[in-house]
Amino acid sequence: MPDDPAADVLQARPPRFTEDEASDIGARLFGIDGRATPLPSERDQNFVIGDAVLKISNAGEDSAVLDMETEGMLHVHRMDPYLPVALPRPLAGRDPSEGPQAYRSSVDGPGGSHFVRAVDWMPGRSSAPSKGLDPRTLRHLGEVTARLGRALRGFFHPAAGRTLLWNVGNASRLRPLVPEIPDERGRALVTRTLDRFEVRVLPAWPMLRAQITHGDPSLDNLLLDDDGRVTGIVDFGDMCHTALVTDLSTLLVSV
Repeated sequence: MPDDPAADVLQARPPRFTEDEASDIGARLFGIDGRATPLPSERDQNFVIGDAVLKISNAGEDSAVLDMETEGMLHVHRMDPYLPVALPRPLAGRDPSEGPQAYRSSVDGPGGSHFVRAVDWMPGRSSAPSKGLDPRTLRHLGEVTARLGRALRGFFHPAAGRTLLWNVGNASRLRPLVPEIPDERGRALVTRTLDRFEVRVLPAWPMLRAQITHGDPSLDNLLLDDDGRVTGIVDFGDMCHTALVTDLSTLLVSV
């Protein structure tokens, strides 16, 4: 496996809190009351509680990365208040002027200590079927992605320099994993793709406009209403400094 600071998050034991425990954590730390309903998550635990989402992070998560997410969401809201970004909730009794530390705490679980945060619950549906999206919806998705990039244009955080293997710019770092593909045709296809990437894309990469990006503005993280309008922008967990065009490419892959 290539050296990847995010690997600890993918390899660490995910949290395993019950719904009752999540409800207690939400009430005790954030003052949000209600029954906790679990949401799907790759490496963390998320629960809807009332009008908020409780986020319990993987034990391998870096506090600096979580603080970057918090500051990034707040920055987007300041730059473009009409973008429907899921905003972080401060801890009960804490003043947001204290900085990102006012938005996170930690809880102990079977796998160790886990950071915990809360963000606004946003309406809409995720994983929208790509087939059947009308041209107006597609145009709207492009506009929202462009506005999101523009809103993040002046944002900076040291944690954005982290290496994520799923950042397109780091595609070459995946080459050592090619032998793990069991299908010979699949290995050949990936090898040809990486060869082409290194010849055509990688030399031009430093010349592309770069900044901190959302990282994953896909149909899983851009919530839509029945009219195909974006009602929520969620999950800033893949933020990093990279070519701005990667957010657009991620959107295009998902539609």
